[in-house]
Amino acid sequence: MIEGDPNIVESIEGDEEIIPTPEKIQSVFEQLVEGKEYKEERRLEDEKGVYIWEITVDVSEEDGGGHDEYGYMRKGHYDNGEISETDIHITRYDDEGMPRGGDLVAKLSGEDWEVATLTEGEWKF
Repeated sequence: MIEGDPNIVESIEGDEEIIPTPEKIQSVFEQLVEGKEYKEERRLEDEKGVYIWEITVDVSEEDGGGHDEYGYMRKGHYDNGEISETDIHITRYDDEGMPRGGDLVAKLSGEDWEVATLTEGEWKF
């Protein structure tokens, strides 16, 4: 679990809403990609901070080729939909760009991130 110092803002209901800083999100991405180079594909922000951030990592031929896409999404209501939890998912793509599966790999639990580990080909918390 990654403990941090995310921003905390008041929500409309009066409950505290946890908004991770870009630095905290990046540290989770870096833990997930395990030192591999990654490319930022998309990053959307509003007045509260980052709400969507997608990065990609090339996958070696010996590991099946293609690329992995990690997508951070912040809980909230947006023009293009609603997200119920703040988390990071991975989607795996083959060499032809076709998705071949995906998993939840990190989730915000209170102020801390729970990060899954890849064990025997499966992401586990």
